Amino acid sequence: MPWGITNVNLLINGDLVRNKTIVIDFGNIQYIGSNEIAGKRYKLEYALDGKSKLALPGLINGHTHFCHGSLRGTADNIALNSWLEKINKYRSNVKKSDIKVYTNLICLELIKSGTTAFVSQQNPIYIQEAMKACGKFGIRGVFAPIIIDKGAVPDKLLSASYKTFKNFDELEKICENSRNRLKVVYGPMSLYNCSSELLKEVSEASITRNNRVHIHLGETKEGAIAIKKKYKMSEVEVLKSIGLLKKTTSLVHCIHVKDNDLHKIKSADASIIHCPTSNSKSGDGIAPISQMLEMGINVGLGTDGPASNGSQSMLWEMKFAVLLQRVKKNKFPSHKALDMATINNAKSMGINDMGSLKIGNKADIVLIDLKAPNMIPWENVAFHVIYGCNDRNVSDVIVNGEILLKNQKILCVDEKKIINEAIRSLPSETNIL
Repeated sequence: MPWGITNVNLLINGDLVRNKTIVIDFGNIQYIGSNEIAGKRYKLEYALDGKSKLALPGLINGHTHFCHGSLRGTADNIALNSWLEKINKYRSNVKKSDIKVYTNLICLELIKSGTTAFVSQQNPIYIQEAMKACGKFGIRGVFAPIIIDKGAVPDKLLSASYKTFKNFDELEKICENSRNRLKVVYGPMSLYNCSSELLKEVSEASITRNNRVHIHLGETKEGAIAIKKKYKMSEVEVLKSIGLLKKTTSLVHCIHVKDNDLHKIKSADASIIHCPTSNSKSGDGIAPISQMLEMGINVGLGTDGPASNGSQSMLWEMKFAVLLQRVKKNKFPSHKALDMATINNAKSMGINDMGSLKIGNKADIVLIDLKAPNMIPWENVAFHVIYGCNDRNVSDVIVNGEILLKNQKILCVDEKKIINEAIRSLPSETNIL
């Protein structure tokens, strides 16, 4: 039977529209409109009171690394290449028990901050454990197992990478048992961590299996120069020559790209995922997002991993994305950040019925509490969503019509048990309790 969110407020073209009902059935939005008409047309099994709350499309984290959960707070204030050298040593020594613990923590953080879907480029070692742990939450997610065959990488990681790449069927079986909320795509790490031969294999596999590709590109100036020196082409041109510059490819970062590269990305209808906090923390530069959007390129938004950001909050990421572009170009429409965190990310994932509150779309919804000091007055709620709103304002989270968070209480798992399990797993010398 259908259920509904009643008396809820919506943002339509930036304006606050008050006291509406959203009817949900079979995991989709069936109706958006007046309370009165909804009451006459539908017999609701359950009504969630949305009074003094704002309904937004569920936020989508376009790029993260669940596998970096245990590295949060490490290796700060160093260049990215030095940081990568440090985490490469960790990647092959990761403990199976840690994967579940930190996947649980990240899923909790995502849901409590209003995120209903994510893309995680994942260490292939114990990736199945991460996917199974995530599946218990009911959050929607895409895992992109890292594919890599060169660089300062431990043999154990190289072996696991290729084995996972060649055995996607095993991962897809896990997806089938996740209530269709998990997917897997190909995750070649970068051009400087993958040989051209391996990338050609990825290209062929993505065509054969009709699957997508998620890859880092243009993240560091040094990397861009090294690729240019080796191939006599830019990173974008190399991808195009291999057949990986296409609509089903997401390019993460794209800080160090030239104008002609952007035109090629636009022509291919590939997506770009912007990670402003991570890029700033590592000092890599500011991606030309304003220019990309003006050109009509689909640009999504991501936090990057918890080790290279510190937070998984898309609410913060939206604000910082706007502020960083204002620093770079002086002007940047704030509403575009919400698009980047919702409908643009959905497009980058190849999911057409997600990312906006529309009849027929998936019922992935976040409710924001408007009765809060930082959300008043209500003349310009759209402003508050970008500049004032934070994780504490997230009241309810719904994925596929299932309530995962209600009045700030996690319903899908035992939060206290997860936190205590994480604390018990800490080395004794770091445990402060």
